[in-house]
Amino acid sequence: MEQTVCESAAQWTRRAIELREAGQLEEALTASRQATTLDPSSFKAWWQMTLLVWAKEGPDAALRHLEKTVELAPKFSYAWFQLGRIHKMAGRLEQAIACWERAVQVDPQRIDALNALVQAYNEQEGA
Repeated sequence: MEQTVCESAAQWTRRAIELREAGQLEEALTASRQATTLDPSSFKAWWQMTLLVWAKEGPDAALRHLEKTVELAPKFSYAWFQLGRIHKMAGRLEQAIACWERAVQVDPQRIDALNALVQAYNEQEGA
């Protein structure tokens, strides 16, 4: 892949996406770090960081990046859904439910979160 000069967080974020899609995760992670350093308020940069850390190190390692993403973009329903998944995988059912409820509140058509909520409510009833 050709060398690209990036000056803004948005450019670094676009570069991170290109590199991630090309399978160059380490380079993409470096680009994402650059983006979050240049603009710590860019939810898009934090989302890319989340995806990359999750791919490289797993969901637990991505947790803090995903929390930052939803802090900066509270209406990003898919991020809330993914945050719920991480909490569920870690055995934190109440936190998972709260995240999925938030995802549905933001986007009532979020079928994946609705399905997760049904399963979680059933799990609670069976406990």
